[in-house]
Amino acid sequence: QGELRSAEEEVKGARAQEVSRKEKIKLADENVQLSLMRADALLDISEKIDEEVEQARRELKEVFLVNMSRMRMEMQGMGDEILSLRQNMARKEEELQALA
Repeated sequence: QGELRSAEEEVKGARAQEVSRKEKIKLADENVQLSLMRADALLDISEKIDEEVEQARRELKEVFLVNMSRMRMEMQGMGDEILSLRQNMARKEEELQALA
């Protein structure tokens, strides 16, 4: 009977170890699943950030192009104004020479 008890104790111990190992495996699996979920979430966030950065680049490019176009038009207007002033000055000089 002593051997039988000893064998039963070994079986109980082995079963307890098996249960413990199964619990550890289950916990490890849950941790892996959580890690995968976190990795997916980080990937989603990263992709959203990339999309937002690209959108900001497009918007900046549009603003830059609009501003450049407006600046060119303003410079053209100033150039036309300068030309007009020069022509007026030339006429005034001619008038002054005619009076002299």
